[in-house]
Order: sequence, then C-alpha cells, then structure tokens
Amino acid sequence: MSPLYSITHLESQIQGEIKLEISLNADHEIFSAHFPGDPILPGVCMIQIVKESVQHFSQQNLSLKTARNIKFLAKVNPIEFPKVNMNLIIQKTATGDYQVNARTFYNELVFFKFSGLYSLD
Repeated sequence: MSPLYSITHLESQIQGEIKLEISLNADHEIFSAHFPGDPILPGVCMIQIVKESVQHFSQQNLSLKTARNIKFLAKVNPIEFPKVNMNLIIQKTATGDYQVNARTFYNELVFFKFSGLYSLD
C-alpha cells in the first residue's frame, strides 16, 4: 500500500518552528471510504500527521498526552488540494514533554489548528 502522504518540502527549521509542504496521495484507499466521490482527509489523519512530523523532527517516539485545542476549519480534498502546508511550533518543556502548536493550510485557507502536549513513550 502506498503512503497517505509524504513531506515534499521542508521550508525552514528555525528555533522550534518548522514549515512543511505535504503531498497527499489522492489514490490512497482511505479516500475511497471517506467519502466516495467526495474524498476528504479524515481529521484523525491530520492529528496523526502532526504526531509523525513531531516524532520525525524530535527523533523520539511520542504519545499524545493532552490536546487543548483541535479545530477543523475546512475540508481537505486531496484532488483539489494535492499539496498543503503545515507549520509546527515545537517547544520542549522542563519535564521533557513536547508542547506543539500546528496549523495546516493552503495560502489563506486554514484547514486545521491544533495545540497539544506529547510525552515520550
């Protein structure tokens, strides 16, 4: 099975802020079920992409400890938006957890906002 997404461009990684371009695979099987004829990236997948991105850059296995704010603001149709941008702000806390603020968007259209805390597995 081919992956749901890939990170196609890393714009910057400065002082805990990471800017990514993510390519979505419109042919992935998840879109045939969610939803036939009107594919939409599931919200849980957006949360998973954040987690996997944070794990990649922190080089740690992480679990979501708390999610303070999750907002789904617009549908991500992979045919209409085969590439989206994601900004991550990652701050390591004194306890070793990772405070993360994420935003997925395309130009001025914001799809998703997230704020949460990840801990080491």
